[in-house]
Amino acid sequence: MDNFKALAIIPARGNSKGLPRKNIRLLGGIPLVAHAILTAQEAGCFDRIIVSTEDPEIAEVAVAYGAEIPFLRPQELAGDKESTTSAVNHLLLKLGEDNYYPDFYATLYPTHPFRNPRLVAELVSKGKEGMSPVFTARETVAGYSDYVSRDFNGQLTPIVPQNQIKTPSGRWYRSYGYFFGQKPKVHNSPYFHILQHPIEWVDIDTQHDMELAERIICRGLNNFEKAA
Repeated sequence: MDNFKALAIIPARGNSKGLPRKNIRLLGGIPLVAHAILTAQEAGCFDRIIVSTEDPEIAEVAVAYGAEIPFLRPQELAGDKESTTSAVNHLLLKLGEDNYYPDFYATLYPTHPFRNPRLVAELVSKGKEGMSPVFTARETVAGYSDYVSRDFNGQLTPIVPQNQIKTPSGRWYRSYGYFFGQKPKVHNSPYFHILQHPIEWVDIDTQHDMELAERIICRGLNNFEKAA
């Protein structure tokens, strides 16, 4: 499928609350959102890289690093109670009006600065093979007995949370926002990759997270995938 169209969507709203303006705060000398853009470029598997934002300053930074901003996200889809899904669906709808329909699209949150471009390309290739959704997961210590519900008689019954996957080995995993991709309207051939390295798990939400990420970069620990 030589004309396979893969789209990278980087959602980056301006009014983040946990760490205000985090998407354009500098990490390792460049804005946080730029890490996602540069990784998508280095992966070499996307024909378009679009940042979805309502914020003109974030848009300016994104364009400076080579991403597209075909339009700003509506303010009503940028609140802290709005889901990323709403923003992604709006973006896809607007792109469709311009007759652009990706065969596969991946959501890359800026808050995961330590993605491996080779892994991103590998996950997109799974979509090209027909798998959907394609996402990352990490192991969790939670087990089946840790989640219970109470019936009318007061008896506790174990339940399985929807965002967890149980493998035949009995180990437990939960989906993780490092990568989430899918083919439009195809949801019956899932593939998930387990993130093994703790640095891959870094997710920027607080000032402490940002300081941790900065220390990782200063010590060169973010190059772990290149040394493997």
